[in-house]
Amino acid sequence: MDNRLLTILLAVLLLIIIVGGALVYFFVLAPRFDETVTYQVPELFMTDLAGRGHIRVEIYVELGDKRLTKDFEKQKIEVIDAVYRVLRSKTREELTGANGQDKLREDLLGALRQVIASDNVRNLYFKQIVID
Repeated sequence: MDNRLLTILLAVLLLIIIVGGALVYFFVLAPRFDETVTYQVPELFMTDLAGRGHIRVEIYVELGDKRLTKDFEKQKIEVIDAVYRVLRSKTREELTGANGQDKLREDLLGALRQVIASDNVRNLYFKQIVID
C-alpha cells in the first residue's frame, strides 16, 4: 500500500510541476509578438496652408499596439485638431519635394504621439496628399 501511495504522490507532484512550468512559460516567459495595426484617421483633411495654397491629405497611422485604436477613437477630436494645427502651420514651399513630405510626416507623428501619449505610434502614411 505504501508503494502505491508513493507512486500516486509522485505522479501528482510531477503533474503539478508540468502544469506550473507551462503556466510560467505562457504567462511570464513567452515571447511577446508585436500586434502592429494600421489605423485610418477618420477624416479627409482639407485646409488652407500658411501663406497661400491648400492641402488635402488622408492619413493612416501604424500602431504598435492594437489597443491604441481605442485611444484614437476616444480622442478623435484632439487627434483631428492636432493634424489641422500642423497642416495650417506649413507653407507651400515647406511641403514641396520628398523632404517636405518627410518633414510633414515627422511633425504629424510628433503631434499624434503627444495627443495619444504613446511612442507606439510608429509610422504615418499618406494615402493621398494634394497641394495646390
